[in-house]
Amino acid sequence: MLTVLRCISSALTVLCPYIEYKLLRIGSRDPSLPPGPSALLVLGNAHLIFTTGTGLKFQEWSKKYGSIYSLEVLNSNIVVILDLQIAGQFLDKEGAVCSNRPENAVAMDITDGYRFSSEQQEPSWKLKRAIAVRYFNS
Repeated sequence: MLTVLRCISSALTVLCPYIEYKLLRIGSRDPSLPPGPSALLVLGNAHLIFTTGTGLKFQEWSKKYGSIYSLEVLNSNIVVILDLQIAGQFLDKEGAVCSNRPENAVAMDITDGYRFSSEQQEPSWKLKRAIAVRYFNS
């Protein structure tokens, strides 16, 4: 009986600080990310996006946070870039970082399937990327 109590006590000693840390961080974001709206514990900002419509909410946040802001959706961080020049520079210099990502249902829903910046590196992706870089840098 005493051994079981010690195990439970040890587990609580380890878990309590972790739970406290997580609870204190609710609504805060990683300091290396751009600013953005505060988030719920598990949903993040998903409840705000899907209740009002993606385009309208993104436009509202751009007025408040600027042309670059971050969101948290289901424990994933998303950086939204609304400035064409910055988006073009990012695609030109860091495009390979975003490509070849696994399918993401949330990203597909938000972009209606138009998410070439994170598609698999296939011939169609290369063509889309070349067109986008040319458009953004013009």
